[in-house]
Amino acid sequence: MKIVYESNTGHTKKYAEMLAKKLNLPCESLKEYKEDYKEVIYLGWVMAGMIKGYSKIKNKAKLTMVIGVGLMPDKEEELIKNNNITCKFYFLPGGVDYSKLKWFKKNLLKAVGKSFEQQGNKELALLIQNGGSLVDEKHLTEIVKYIDTLKGEK
Repeated sequence: MKIVYESNTGHTKKYAEMLAKKLNLPCESLKEYKEDYKEVIYLGWVMAGMIKGYSKIKNKAKLTMVIGVGLMPDKEEELIKNNNITCKFYFLPGGVDYSKLKWFKKNLLKAVGKSFEQQGNKELALLIQNGGSLVDEKHLTEIVKYIDTLKGEK
């Protein structure tokens, strides 16, 4: 088993590296991925309901699990449907790093942040407005337990 990820601003990469360390698995970016492992845990960043890179890897590897990293946890079912995910799926909270975003994405996120503020979600609005990270090792606990269970079945 191997961990493969696609990251835009580093939050997904950070989760992939933490998960690889906890599970003692190799980890590499989707760009580096060679079809040398049968089973893959894939992590991709989320934008506009799509998990980036998922369409590139879904036919190249047997996916044990897909993990979406983003800002809107209430959209799990929508992400599964939009991306046609047929394996175990988890969502992890990511973050915003404006220093790594281009003009269009910066302005799009700021508009999204204003809509959250109007909806009363001040915590998420502030994160989007100011940037920051929700990446935390504690979010991996359930995922690690699940993978350990799978390893025990083999």
